[in-house]
Amino acid sequence: MWLSFSTDSCSQKNDTTVRYVWESPEEQELEFGLTSKVNVRYGLLPVKSKVSFPVLNIPAELEDYIKPRQNIDSDKPEIVEKATEIARGEDDLFIVVFA
Repeated sequence: MWLSFSTDSCSQKNDTTVRYVWESPEEQELEFGLTSKVNVRYGLLPVKSKVSFPVLNIPAELEDYIKPRQNIDSDKPEIVEKATEIARGEDDLFIVVFA
């Protein structure tokens, strides 16, 4: 990944940060800006061994991420039914998630 950016003249920048500084400005409104270009590469890492499904023994620090929430309907009967249908008979997590 690489990142390039340009700023206006009131900024101080280095490789990781941009800092805007105005020493005792007289204006009531101050404008600033940042233009950036980010290039990222995306790729799936190869799965070298089978990961069993269903996932058992989820670490306690991850349990909060799998609980139903206001915008996560994982406990709704129709969601549970569809998930069960999709995963039925499968014991390979990769296939359940990506097939």
